[in-house]
Order: sequence, then structure tokens, then C-alpha cells
Amino acid sequence: MAQSFTIIVAGDGLANFSSSNTALVVAILMAAFAILFGTRQIDTSEHHRGMVLAVAFESIVKLVAFVAVGLFVTFSLFDGVGDLTSYISQSGMQKKLDNFNPFRVSFLTETLLALLAMLCLPRQFQVGIVENTNPNDLHTARWLFPLYLIIFCLFMLPIAAAGNALFAGTNVATDTYVLLVPLSQGADSIATLAYIGGLSAATGMVIVATVSISTMICNDIVMPVIFHLSPLQASEDKNIGRLLLKVRRVVIVAILLAAYGYFLLIGDGESLVSLGLTAFVAVAQFAPALIG
Repeated sequence: MAQSFTIIVAGDGLANFSSSNTALVVAILMAAFAILFGTRQIDTSEHHRGMVLAVAFESIVKLVAFVAVGLFVTFSLFDGVGDLTSYISQSGMQKKLDNFNPFRVSFLTETLLALLAMLCLPRQFQVGIVENTNPNDLHTARWLFPLYLIIFCLFMLPIAAAGNALFAGTNVATDTYVLLVPLSQGADSIATLAYIGGLSAATGMVIVATVSISTMICNDIVMPVIFHLSPLQASEDKNIGRLLLKVRRVVIVAILLAAYGYFLLIGDGESLVSLGLTAFVAVAQFAPALIG
């Protein structure tokens, strides 16, 4: 979120604006949103309908934004599908696609990690299982979710081709193509829409992850220690509920400050893909216990 903000405002003479300042503001705002959405009730099995509605809405927003950038690239930067296909063939991208082996070990490993992440990532588990109010929703998700991903996949190649055409030989990160391609062509409205799509996606992801992790830390680490060290009795003390909410709120702030600290350690040049794979590998260690 800090990286995309810095890219957006760079065109307005703010190129020297520190992304670390942006990240700190983002962390504070995300903590406030997570506390408002996720710590209003004591019961951890309570369904956060507002939070789920926000996630559903941002999913639509980011889809619309990505499709808008894809259409802009296909029919404005390139002269339609034919011109795009011709460029892919001439630029050498077609050769890379032809040489792609879906059965190579690294690709199969990444696919397996992604599959496990759908179950093991706290935010995925929270939305898919904890927040599920009706098991029949799975019947819709079975076809709607793959369709959702297919629409994204349709425009990944055009955007990658556009980035390759405009930024080949530079140090521009491929993660930023969705923003930089329309910006480089003066399509500020499309770039703004892309920024809003990415912002909404990241916001929903951070809020859900923080709420779910704070609940786990509170229930499985902090509260057992408190009960062990103090004479409080959960069945007798009426202040336990308030204590639970306070602990969760403090944990939410601590999680996001820790995330900000991690951002300062790695800087904003780290690839989102490598960060994502690192997270997938970490949570995949929960898979044997969950599946077992």
C-alpha cells in the first residue's frame, strides 16, 4: 500500500515522500478499522457481517479495476487482440510461454503451497469457515470463485506484455505494472481506479488477517497466561468480557506495529511474489495438523 501510494503521488511532485511514513499511517488506520470491525463482541464465533460485506465489496472493486486496466491495455495501448498477439510473438514472450512446463517441480510446489494456503492462512480460514453462515454457499463458491480467478487470468498476459513493451531493460518491478502502465500513458483516471482497487484489496486482507490472528493470540497465548498468573475465574468474574476485548485490541495494535517494523527491516523493494511465497511456506506447516 505504501509502494502504490508513493507511485501515485510521484507525478504530483511528491516523489521524495517517504514510503515509511505512509506505511506507519496505513498501520495506524488499519488498526483502527480492525478494532472497529472485529472487536465489538466477545464471542469469537460471532459472524462479522459488516467485515464480510466489506471484503465482498472490495473483491468487486478490485475486479473492476483490474478489468479496466486490462481493457485499456488491449484496446488503447495495443490495437486490439490481434496487435497484442503479434507483439507477444515478436517480443519473445511467446517462446517463453511455449517453453513453460506445468510439471516442473517448482511450479507443482508453488501450486501445492497455494492450495494449502487456501485452508491454512488465518484470513482464508476466517472468511471461508468461521464467517460461513450457510454451508450451501459452498455450492455457489465452487463455480463463482474459479470464474472470478479466470477473469483475472484473462488480463494478466496483456498487462504483462504492456509492461514488457514499456519497461523492458529497466529496474521497474513487475508488481507495479498495473499502476505504472496507465500512468505512463497519461491515463490518470485508469491509474487511480487501479490504485483504489489495490488499496481496497489490501485493506480487506489486512483487516481480516489481523482480526483472526488477534483472536488466536488472545485465546491461546495471552488469556491462559493471565488466568495462570491471576486469581480471575472465567465463570465468576463479570469483567472477563471487557478484559478479552481490551486484550484483543492491544494485540491488534501490536500485530500491525510488528508488521510496520518488518516493513522497515525489508524495505519496499521486496517483491510481493516472494513475500507471498514466504507466507505460504510458513502457514503450510499448519496443514498436517489441520488436515489430520
